[in-house]
Amino acid sequence: MPPSESVAPLLPAPAPPTATAEGELVAGFPSFIKPAPDSRVSASMVTSEGANVQAAFTATSQKAPETVREYFDEIFGQVALQPAPAPAVGGSTAWVYTRGAESVTVTLTPSAAGGCGYSILATLVAV
Repeated sequence: MPPSESVAPLLPAPAPPTATAEGELVAGFPSFIKPAPDSRVSASMVTSEGANVQAAFTATSQKAPETVREYFDEIFGQVALQPAPAPAVGGSTAWVYTRGAESVTVTLTPSAAGGCGYSILATLVAV
């Protein structure tokens, strides 16, 4: 078998400090996770304990939920995160993208006015 390619860490060490922000991504938010185009971030946070990191944000988009999901399929595919449907409630849909012990969950909720609201929750290890 040929040697496997080395995969870059999703979150290089050191872990970012715990912080929150309103209306934008907090400083130290994992750089591979970016809001979908034409989105407005409501709030974001990063929580670190040693090398273990949780990062999350909520946002709204004028795009349909399927379009937003396709965007995340593309950007997370670029870092070898594999998608699978995840449980969701209240008319929402969710997908979890995993690589080893790390994961990013995207939950999408259609808006009555068009577009959608969505949330991201990443569980990562800074290495």
